[in-house]
Amino acid sequence: MKAIILGIAASLAKLGLAVPHGNNQHHRLHLRHEITDYSTVTDIVTITAPNAVVWVDQYGNIISTEYRDLPTPKATTSDIVVPVVTSSTAVTSIVPTTSILSTSQTYAPTTTPFILSSSDSVSPAPVSSVLTSATSAAASTPVPDTSTAVPAASSSGTGGDKVSQHNDTSSAQWSGFGICYELIGSSGCKDQGSLNSDFGFLASMGYTKVRTYDIGCDLGVVAAAAASQGLQLIVGLNGIGNVVPDITTLIGMINGNWAPIDTVVIGNEVVNSGGDAGAVVAAIALARPLLAIAGFTKNVVTVDTFSAHVNHPVLCQSSDYCAVNAHAFFDPNTSADGAGKFVTNAAAAVANIASGKAVIVTESGWPWAGLSNGLAIPSPANQQTAINSLNLAFSGNPGGLFIFQAFDATYKSPGPFGVEQYFGIYGH
Repeated sequence: MKAIILGIAASLAKLGLAVPHGNNQHHRLHLRHEITDYSTVTDIVTITAPNAVVWVDQYGNIISTEYRDLPTPKATTSDIVVPVVTSSTAVTSIVPTTSILSTSQTYAPTTTPFILSSSDSVSPAPVSSVLTSATSAAASTPVPDTSTAVPAASSSGTGGDKVSQHNDTSSAQWSGFGICYELIGSSGCKDQGSLNSDFGFLASMGYTKVRTYDIGCDLGVVAAAAASQGLQLIVGLNGIGNVVPDITTLIGMINGNWAPIDTVVIGNEVVNSGGDAGAVVAAIALARPLLAIAGFTKNVVTVDTFSAHVNHPVLCQSSDYCAVNAHAFFDPNTSADGAGKFVTNAAAAVANIASGKAVIVTESGWPWAGLSNGLAIPSPANQQTAINSLNLAFSGNPGGLFIFQAFDATYKSPGPFGVEQYFGIYGH
């Protein structure tokens, strides 16, 4: 590990890239959206990637991005006083004031609104290369319908009795599909025994890939559990504020066991949360060579929402495939039975800006409890309907969809619709 870190440092020096200051890392739990309050700082690191200069504070938080036509990367440091930028002013300058940015998923376009309803007709996205196509979603943010009560949070943070809510519980139904999985249970990071049990169950259901979130739990243990069941993993960073130290931590956890790792994510819904697309591109440019030095040569992507990809094609251009979170529930005009059509239509829209790259839906699900969002009503029956609709829509392209998610996330905040804890499809 020491050799790897020294190698990374040497390579950064060759590239002319500076390591962000500060060792105070706060690894976030998986929440759909985060807004960061920036403070006045005096020590600034400028990281220059091709055509993008990213200004960060001493903790690695992105302050602003400049675009320059520079032929080679370089890095400088300087003592500059930066004006205080609050989260409200940062978001207002990027996202329409009618948008709601919170821990609940919203699909607020960052430039021109592009709302895709379940009634829209779009040609199917083409299948391309090894990674097959399919993805994303758009939605708006109405006032929640408070007529539906939110139940008490379940104490089952992992699989529980693993009772499926679906009519078909055979492995044939989910053969080749991916599924999202929370590493955090009701009492913290899940242990080796829980991971082995859960991954064994998911493999028996036919899933072939599992998506996890962030580096707050030991990914080395997760990779070992996945490998023992023949599963491939999507791992990575939720945020981009401390890319170099966070990627170094991830590399140390994996410790060379890259075989079960299919994709490393650099930022989950950063642009949809009000972040800058140029900063995301620069973060990917920092992470990719570090991963290559450590022996990872497969997919590096950023994950964002439908509208973020449509309005910022550079996100897909900088990734090895277009990785999109697409939840029909957050469109108030789509009911549970339209979930599959909504997501496949959105996948086609993203494919239109993908320049031939594959489009993968890295999240799509439906809550079984919470508040209604127009025609989108959470309930066990509606969750079953929506999940089956998604399954049917992607039956010819199972590798293009990750179901969100295996088990409930009891540690999360409820969010505006009170649904964040209730997307689990097993164990309730």
